[in-house]
Amino acid sequence: MPTYRDQGIVLKTRPVRDADRTYTIYTANHGKITVLAQGTRRGKSKLSPHLSSFGVVEIMVAKGRRIDRLAGACLARRFSSLPDSLPKTITAQSFLLTVDSLTKRELPEERIFELLVDFFEALDRWSAPEFVRGGHHPVYDGAALKLLDILGFAPEFDACVRCRGKLSVSGNALNALRGGIECSTCRPYSKETVSSGVIEALRLMRRSHLTSLQQADVPAEVASPTSELIEALLVGHLEEGIRALRFMRQLA
Repeated sequence: MPTYRDQGIVLKTRPVRDADRTYTIYTANHGKITVLAQGTRRGKSKLSPHLSSFGVVEIMVAKGRRIDRLAGACLARRFSSLPDSLPKTITAQSFLLTVDSLTKRELPEERIFELLVDFFEALDRWSAPEFVRGGHHPVYDGAALKLLDILGFAPEFDACVRCRGKLSVSGNALNALRGGIECSTCRPYSKETVSSGVIEALRLMRRSHLTSLQQADVPAEVASPTSELIEALLVGHLEEGIRALRFMRQLA
């Protein structure tokens, strides 16, 4: 039976029969895969501890006729503060569900795997794990923007998505269907405006590394509307609804 080795991050699990689980894993070289791990629901399972923590896992996969099987797993890197903090745990699980909803199986994209590692590292370092009003965490918002960029859904924050002209000083609005901001001339007057502070916060999140977001100068008053705008952009692309966003908001 042919096998391969790779590094991966577990996105979600599902129980199968009495003692087994399937694991959906985003890997560095094979994209998103689903594997059957036999016996991982038993208390004495040697594989389960390596797959249950937030971290990077070295895996060996045996190719199967119907479903691939997990032949081995070893936790290579653990982000220790995530399981010890409820806000961090909620944020991490929410982003994993978001990645799962937005990605297809077996389409390798190394940048998504690197983004997941950067996301875990930034969240692990975050010293004040508060949610902003509305239930989002700044690291989640920054990572969600970068994920949209990688997937080719990059929102437009630098020019009007309708006329391609320069954005107005005020009176701009979000056009989620077109994927960006439209200027005061193009926007319907019924739409709620987006402040220049929110647009600047979005631009800052896009160009900043996730580990430096805590030092980014984002005013507190724009944090909540910025999260709401990012959520509106995500909703337009989540084929399975907004389970991850609802999960994060309810638990926060």
